[in-house]
Amino acid sequence: MRLPIVKLFLGSILLVMECRTSLLHSLWVPTLMGVLLSSYQHFSILQESRNSTSALITILIFMLTIILAVRSYGIFLGERDEKDYSLISWTMRETRFLLIMVMVSFGFGVLTLFVGLMVGAVILDGQSSGGPLFIALLVLPGAYLASRVLLVFPLVSVREVEIPDALKIAWNLSKNNVLAILLLCVGIPASLAVCFALMGNVEGLGLMSVILPWVTMPFEFAIIALVFSQLERLYKNDEKV
Repeated sequence: MRLPIVKLFLGSILLVMECRTSLLHSLWVPTLMGVLLSSYQHFSILQESRNSTSALITILIFMLTIILAVRSYGIFLGERDEKDYSLISWTMRETRFLLIMVMVSFGFGVLTLFVGLMVGAVILDGQSSGGPLFIALLVLPGAYLASRVLLVFPLVSVREVEIPDALKIAWNLSKNNVLAILLLCVGIPASLAVCFALMGNVEGLGLMSVILPWVTMPFEFAIIALVFSQLERLYKNDEKV
């Protein structure tokens, strides 16, 4: 069964509105910390005063993003952890989330290296220019890979699942809806990221461009959570047949 793209997109907006109280209670501290750290980093770059603390701030922002994701998925999927009620915490779910991100990033790194070697061989043979070929060979398999493994993140956020099993489940869930997942779960966040990047180049909107991503994150996680819940339900129904 194909995913109803428009219905899921609109449903994610309604889901955020319905869960706004729980989101506020669970996310206000990590969101506020993320906004403050991103703002500090923004002004440091403007003043060209980047120092040894920049790397630490980047790591902290990355960890806060993971906390936001895990807590958001727990709320949207109705499986909040008790520690979500604390102001801020790091559990085994965040650790698994981080490990999978590292593994996926490593996979993309290997893909980039492989594509680079292929394009280099083509250029040496003098068959064509490398730029467009490199982009095509990198983007298409990369987008496919992202669509197949993306659902592992809501899964490990709400289930006690071993990483290999989680990747296998996510791969099975996404097999017939790669395009829909690509449009909803990859395309929308990527489009927002491009918009925020363009805002950063507009005078007077630089600070807003680093604050808005923290505001829109729950909406992005809501889309992925809805896609995951829909596909998981369909997958379980197929297994019963």
